[in-house]
Amino acid sequence: MNDVRRLANYCENSEYFYKRQCFGTNPLNTDCMLNSMERVKRMWQKEDGNQVHHLVFCIQPRKKLEEKIKLLYTEDVLYTIGNYLDIKGFQSIGYIHDKHSKYYFSYTPDVFENVHIHLIINSVNGFTGLKLTNIRSFLKDILLLLKQEYPGLNWDMILYK
Repeated sequence: MNDVRRLANYCENSEYFYKRQCFGTNPLNTDCMLNSMERVKRMWQKEDGNQVHHLVFCIQPRKKLEEKIKLLYTEDVLYTIGNYLDIKGFQSIGYIHDKHSKYYFSYTPDVFENVHIHLIINSVNGFTGLKLTNIRSFLKDILLLLKQEYPGLNWDMILYK
């Protein structure tokens, strides 16, 4: 769990941090959220092996949006994913990062907004006690849901690691 705490600490204390939201955990603070995840593992005696899955969703709408609108859009995507996971029995904590990078196109500086979601998902299902083992299939289910709910997102650059 120390690695999980370091991951949450990175997400929350990053200079790009914008917002945090939890699904299915104690919402008091990050420590309580992680302790909730740990309790589920202890309850089902699944404290060994992979503790969480870390997914990153980069939000790239097909058309340019104002930053405030893009962040609201990203929050909506986060709630869709988090509620889906909660219904399936998996606790999660989502972090929205808003990173701005300058790049040069034809000698003119421009700002590129990299708005993305870091999602920390408990590897143990709170309803069944089973571990999430086929993460690729699970990710495909999430992406199918997002494609249906958000056709305005750019789906050309889907990468699986």
